[in-house]
Amino acid sequence: EIVEGVQDIPEWLGERAARIWARVVPLLQRRELVDVTDTDMLATYCVLLARVQQAEEDEDEKLLMYAREFRMFAVEFGLSPASRSKLAITTDKGEGDEWRKLMQPT
Repeated sequence: EIVEGVQDIPEWLGERAARIWARVVPLLQRRELVDVTDTDMLATYCVLLARVQQAEEDEDEKLLMYAREFRMFAVEFGLSPASRSKLAITTDKGEGDEWRKLMQPT
């Protein structure tokens, strides 16, 4: 069940961050890990991942800083193997492939 408001991509997100949102939010919703109160944190997560990807492409010296910030947000949503192992969640058959794709550049 999709929680009212969470599925809407914030208008202020850039193109890359919006694509990340569209990919990540449905997965988190299926696992019932987010609700409407998480909108700003999710948006920040998407912005940070977009920055990490762009910094990698540009060989930007800020890559490490962005990656550290991103990691902190990923842990909040169970988007790392270590943080996911601490959550009591179940996965649908085949969903593991979708989770592996989360870190793929958009």
